[in-house]
Parts: sequence; structure tokens; C-alpha cells
Amino acid sequence: MATQQYDSGSGNWLCPTGVTSVQVEVWGGGGGGSDIGDHDCGGGGGGGGYSIRTAVAVTAGNNYAYVVGGSSGTSSFTGNSSVVTSASGGGTATGSPGGAGGAKISGDSGGTGGTGGNGYREYPDYYGGAGGAGYNGGDGGGGGYYNDDDMSNQPPGEAIAPGGGGGGSGYYGGATAGATGRVLLTWTVSAGTTSTSSTSTSSSTSTTAAGTTSTSSSISTSSTSSSTSTSRS
Repeated sequence: MATQQYDSGSGNWLCPTGVTSVQVEVWGGGGGGSDIGDHDCGGGGGGGGYSIRTAVAVTAGNNYAYVVGGSSGTSSFTGNSSVVTSASGGGTATGSPGGAGGAKISGDSGGTGGTGGNGYREYPDYYGGAGGAGYNGGDGGGGGYYNDDDMSNQPPGEAIAPGGGGGGSGYYGGATAGATGRVLLTWTVSAGTTSTSSTSTSSSTSTTAAGTTSTSSSISTSSTSSSTSTSRS
């Protein structure tokens, strides 16, 4: 079994030798929290959606396009016959209401990201809305907080990838952006077969049947994985 993970940007995945199908998982980016200025509280961004398709047809030696959504962005992977697996990003909060969660593509398994929390006031306290969690993904950032009596201030927390929504402002402190999405590919490497995949922008991890794991992360990288069969009597 081998995997290739993309956490930002876009590019192409080179299908290794002997591989005819790949499992595709995609997470949309989380929506940003709302910063609506002083004396009010912003809502949290919605979490990114998640789609999984267990068998996408591919052809060895061909390149296949992927896109990893940024904040509120859609992530996708395109296989043979233009079969697209995608998930939309969470909604960016506007004002005090939280943003809606992103959705999976119709026909795929998966689900919708969490809705961002609403910002609200209970004087002297001001609460920003928490970001929604990415479906099967990262947590949203916590909402900001401000107390008008002692002027204590807590800025909103950072969203977690993949797909967590950003926290909303609590009177002061601004808001945080949604976390990026992700594209994760998994395929089976036949025993005794050596496979090589390359990508323009990636973070990759390959695990062989022998238990060896290799990881690389850079621009214009390549990864090689090999698999051997073992029999026990």
C-alpha cells in the first residue's frame, strides 16, 4: 500500500507502473471567521466538506490533476474519463452568523463540514463564534473573547488542517483564516513491483509491504516505493 498526500497548491500526480485504480480522498478548505470591527462579535467560518471515492480508474504513466483548496476553496482530483472527486470549502462568515459547512460532491461518500458558531454579546462579555470542524478533518479555531469591565482580550484560535474553519473576532483581535484542504491518494503496489510517482508540489509518504516508510516534501519532488512479498510456513 502506498499513499501520496497534498496539503497545498495544485499540480499533477504521475500514476506508477502497475496501478489501475486509486482511492481518492479530498477535503475542502475551511471558511474564514468574521471580523466586523469594534463593539460587535464575528461568526466562525464553516468547516470544509469531505469526499471519498474508493476506486478511481487511472492509467500507469499518465498525469492526473489535483487542486488543494485554500481558505474557503474547493479541492479536487481528476481521474480517467474526467471523473472528478471534489469537496467544497466552508463558507466565510459575514457579520455575527457563522458560515455554512462545505459539501461533498454528489455521488461520493463523505459529508458536510460543521457550521461556524455565531458571535454574540452578553454584556460585559463579547464572544466570537468558533470555526466549524472539517468533516472527518481538522478542528475549527476557537472564537475570540473580550470583557468590557477588565478589558481582558483573547484573540481567536487558529484553524487546523484539513478544512477547519477560522474563529470569529470577539470585539477586538481580528479573525482567523480557514485552514487549507487536502488531497490524499492511496493505491496498492503489487508484490515484487517497483513504482515511482512524481509531483510538482507535494508531501508524500510511501509504505511498503516490508514495513519501510519514506517521506518527502518539496517542490518538484519524486518518491519511489517498492513492495516485496513474504511467505511464512
